[in-house]
This record gives sequence, structure tokens and C-alpha cells, in this order.
Amino acid sequence: GPERPTLERLAGELGIADRVIFTGRLSNDEALRRVAEADIFTLPSWQEAFGVVYLEAMACGKPVIGCREQGPEDIFEHGRHGLLIAPPTADSREPMIASLTAALETLLTDQSLANSMGVAGRERAQEFTWAKNATRYAAVYEDIVDRVRTSERHLP
Repeated sequence: GPERPTLERLAGELGIADRVIFTGRLSNDEALRRVAEADIFTLPSWQEAFGVVYLEAMACGKPVIGCREQGPEDIFEHGRHGLLIAPPTADSREPMIASLTAALETLLTDQSLANSMGVAGRERAQEFTWAKNATRYAAVYEDIVDRVRTSERHLP
């Protein structure tokens, strides 16, 4: 996007340009292939309503990192499937940056933990298949219909 030149310049200033790849827009298949090749998936967005991308990464067996108080908390359990980090405060992004740094260090230095989170995450992702979601929706609708029928029987 429009921030690419700024980010490329920053990577150079930080001395990490040789370890950062700016891919630009990728097809869904290519993005999933890249996730599958990665060791860790992180999307430290603090405005994520749900984040299907976390489930996609978990289905690839990757430990995930997302922000607390956002959609990722509804998807995965901190310490079991991945790590939840502090969101930024109204005044600063520093708490989020420090928390993200610590989470990355944890997963990069403890391969056993990262692997176990990847395995648990893959299992968790299976709870969100289209078939299981359809079954859950059907149960909700059946419950609503039952309640309406029950209330109609008690009308005067």
C-alpha cells in the first residue's frame, strides 16, 4: 500500500532490510502458501472484529499472535493456541510493541511451545469449519422456532 516506501526505508534504517520481504498484494492461495512456510503468524491489529486469517494460520499449524480485547480472543486461547498481546493505549503504541516483541521472542526461543501451540491451533481451527458453523446456526434457528411455538401456545 501507500506506506510501502516508508516501511522499506525504515527496514533499511533498522538494518533489517535483508530479512524483510515486501510482497505486495498476493492471491489467497499464495498468501496461504506463505503462511504455511512461516514459523509464526502475527497480525497485531487492534481493530480486528474476528479475523478469519488467524483461523487460516491455525489450520496451517502455526502458533498465532493477536491483540487482547479484539476478535482473536474469541478464536484462540492465550498460551494454548497462541499468544495475546496488549493493545495500544490511547497515548502510546509502546505497550503493544513491547508485548509483541516478548511474544515473538517466546515463540522463537521455545520451539516446543511453538510446536504445541501449532498442533492445538490446528485442532481448534477444525471447530470453525463451514459444516460446524452451519450446524450451530441451524440449532439457533431451531431454538428460535421452538420458542415462538411455545409462546404461541400460551397466547390467550
